[in-house]
Amino acid sequence: MAGTIVVVDDSAAIRLLLSRALEQAGFEVAAAADGDEGLARIRELAPALAVVDAQMPGKSGHELCAEVRADSGLESQPRLIMLTAAAEEADRRRAEEAGVDEFLGKPFDPAELVERVRELFEGGG
Repeated sequence: MAGTIVVVDDSAAIRLLLSRALEQAGFEVAAAADGDEGLARIRELAPALAVVDAQMPGKSGHELCAEVRADSGLESQPRLIMLTAAAEEADRRRAEEAGVDEFLGKPFDPAELVERVRELFEGGG
């Protein structure tokens, strides 16, 4: 396997789409339906990467990413990709402030996401 990825999105359809695309590319995937579950999975699995939806009920993707970056108890810091329908410059700045490595607007092409993931794994960013 190329590495473990946690997918965090409140949409079951998006979680399934992302999980299938990443699994077909050779990655091991664990999914979470909200920010709290996502944070728990990241702490439990210490993934190499997490794909996080920005807008979720409860803990937002921005809050989740900021908590991951601030968590000194993590074995290693995962790379973070944020997906969002709000793809304006202010949204990008907010994502960067939360520690996000990559930012993709919705709708997105699953093949493009897989390519970005591969780049993060192989090239370090």
